[in-house]
Amino acid sequence: MLFGCGIGPSASPSDPYRPAWPEGSDEQDFVPIGPWNVDGLIVALPLHSTARADYLRGLNEAGLPILFIGSGESGPTIQADNAAGIAAAVKHLVEHGRKRIAFLAGSPEDMRGDSGQRLNTFRKVSAEFGLDQDDRLTAYGRHVYDGGFAATKQILAGGAAFDALIASNDESAIGAMDALKQAGRRIPEDVAVIGFDNRLDGAIYQPSLTSVHIPLFNMGYQAVELMYNHLAEKQPLSESTKVDTFLVIRASCGCEAAAPTAIAVASQQPLARQIAARIQKQTFDLSENETLALCQNLTDAFAVSCNTGCPEVFRAAVNDALAHTIKSQDGAHIWQDAISMLGQSLEKNSDTYFGRKMLDEARIAISAQVQQQYYQYVLNERWNSSRLSLLTARFLTALEEEQIYNILARYLPELGIELANLVIFEPEGDDPFAWSVLRNVLNTQEPLRRFRSREF
Repeated sequence: MLFGCGIGPSASPSDPYRPAWPEGSDEQDFVPIGPWNVDGLIVALPLHSTARADYLRGLNEAGLPILFIGSGESGPTIQADNAAGIAAAVKHLVEHGRKRIAFLAGSPEDMRGDSGQRLNTFRKVSAEFGLDQDDRLTAYGRHVYDGGFAATKQILAGGAAFDALIASNDESAIGAMDALKQAGRRIPEDVAVIGFDNRLDGAIYQPSLTSVHIPLFNMGYQAVELMYNHLAEKQPLSESTKVDTFLVIRASCGCEAAAPTAIAVASQQPLARQIAARIQKQTFDLSENETLALCQNLTDAFAVSCNTGCPEVFRAAVNDALAHTIKSQDGAHIWQDAISMLGQSLEKNSDTYFGRKMLDEARIAISAQVQQQYYQYVLNERWNSSRLSLLTARFLTALEEEQIYNILARYLPELGIELANLVIFEPEGDDPFAWSVLRNVLNTQEPLRRFRSREF
């Protein structure tokens, strides 16, 4: 398993997208991952280049299996159901009475991919609802915070009135919300906002961000599984594997709490399975059986507490679910949907006060856990940031190559990095990356290794 990670987009169109690539150029960075040392390639889109698309097409025609994550290229692909997600977002805003909706697209260079699909779906669905489509209400946030902030400022400066905004991803949505706040627009009273991705930082933002959920973790996991089965079991790669999306409703759209579509529940067993199906779409590491067991425990405990008037049974089940979630490094927010679905199961009962009081306590417990997870995340990020700042400051004082190795050996262990190799490319003829010289920067006693880069 080899991973190559390039440099993603920034807010500025003049700042190029620089992917990790089997060939080096001014627009991409060479990594020794290519047809010479892999049995298949999983490529995360977008490519932002016809030349890169042609290169991959040539590899595929030569017999190298290639699987894409994200839309935009021809060939076996795992992609989110962008159309259904955007359609659900527009429909929800229309049901709130919103008439003029602004849209932050991703990148104009990605109109064949996810960004283009989401923008085109927005235009199509808006037309179906008879919404006024003003070009001044569309801008490109490039799927980054600064881009979302700048794009929203651009829309505001255009002077066109709007009462809702949909962003093509959560990061640009948060940038948009900060720009709206700076302009004195209240969220959601003046402008309702919906993002796309359902990231944890959107869930803890104030107001919490309503977002279209994509199981990003599952898409990556499924991509490796499909490629492995193709290579080891000779199973064909499907041309298109579409992953379901759904709207996770929070406060930024005008809803006070998450409110999944109402469901008819005949017994506790079906309810547990329906809750598990919703939770499984949001979890990273909880297995399907583990999720179902937790949901069954939750619904059973809720029924027992409602029937006996003893809230401790349900509290214990909620705490157990949160403990398993923290252990698996998932976000505690995934259980808010479960609480809302349990609340809907009370609607046919005459006496719902006790049950709703327990559910309110559970929501508070989940919110507290989300905040604790976020604070821990912030602390970790601050620690890493301070270590990286020290590392960078030391680099600025380095005058010789050997000093760089000494600085890495000093500071990388403080970042939890226990193994680090640094490779310097050496040219030969027309190939600037022909040779690699590898050094273990944390063990200076280990001898240097020199080899042809494509033998990595």
